[in-house]
Amino acid sequence: MGKLLNIIAFASAAAVSGPAGAQIIPGRVTSQQIATVCNENQAACLTYVVGALDGYFSAMVDNGRPITICLPAGIANGQLATIAVRFIRAHPERATANAGEMVVLALRQAYPCRPPAAPRH
Repeated sequence: MGKLLNIIAFASAAAVSGPAGAQIIPGRVTSQQIATVCNENQAACLTYVVGALDGYFSAMVDNGRPITICLPAGIANGQLATIAVRFIRAHPERATANAGEMVVLALRQAYPCRPPAAPRH
């Protein structure tokens, strides 16, 4: 856990934009840094991923925005971390991207909300 706290406390605040036209999301932890933490400390990794997801849900609700990640009932936090880390490692070109953003992108891709089925007549 100390490594994660050090990264959060001392990492550069400079953010590098993602795909063309994407909004720059400033952050203290890059996806490369969180991937390193996840290699070294599963508890710190899990804490970061769950915290990023909780922050996303809180921000959406606080801003009246729709939630676009619909987690299946009973999914374990460890599964969420595994999905996020797999996504981060699959995108080395985004090594300097905000780690929280990458967690949200990973989980949105894995668990998008589906529109309700149209009623049958």
